[in-house]
Amino acid sequence: MVTSMDAATRFTLLDALFAEARDLPDDALRGFLSDVQDPSLRAELNELILQDRAGTPTIRALLDIGIVLDEASEPTPIPETIGGYAVLSLVGHGASGIVLRAQQPETDRIVAVKVLGSGVWNPTALSRFRREVRLLGRLEHPYIARVYGAGTDNSHAPARPYFVMEFVDGVPLTTWVRTNDIGVKGILRLFVHIAEGVAHAHACGVIHRDLKPGNVLVTTGGQPKIVDFGVARVVDDELHSSRATMQSMPGE
Repeated sequence: MVTSMDAATRFTLLDALFAEARDLPDDALRGFLSDVQDPSLRAELNELILQDRAGTPTIRALLDIGIVLDEASEPTPIPETIGGYAVLSLVGHGASGIVLRAQQPETDRIVAVKVLGSGVWNPTALSRFRREVRLLGRLEHPYIARVYGAGTDNSHAPARPYFVMEFVDGVPLTTWVRTNDIGVKGILRLFVHIAEGVAHAHACGVIHRDLKPGNVLVTTGGQPKIVDFGVARVVDDELHSSRATMQSMPGE
């Protein structure tokens, strides 16, 4: 099997392998996986199958199978409005789509809207995405950027899912620490606040999975906000098994 391929080819192959392997019995699955020569592709496929069989609906799983903007996809267009929000500016773009600064006309509330890239958004994938956003919406903590809701942007074909988050006017944690003389006590205070936010997420059954300084923004007032829970793993209440324990959590 080819071990080096472009993003579009890799996604097509992974999607086909996943469709073929997902319903195999365990013995047949082990043989199937052993025939996949590319180690990274085999690992990705195995992770997808584990998450699919666990019934864990994660945005990370959707991202992993390429239901996002990849190197070969069309650029995500910037709409004037999305889901009733007036788009004000482009905040950034990356492998998974674009982030927009937008305003809710009824309340003048400024929000961040992440529009995911084009891909194979079938009804099952959309259902998992919406369920994930609903679960992430239960995170209510002063040190976590809120997730307000989600929808599908049909202004351009193909339709693209999006989710709406609290807009955090801040800078990355390391930048804020470097540019503000807060001393060791100030740094420790930030650390405690961030830990409180992470503890709240864990108590709600949500593991961030990509917690790093770049995913913590600090406002001008010195308040940290954990962002980008779009790559989180949600642990369902019924999944408190070996795959959903504190031992399996990352360094967070």
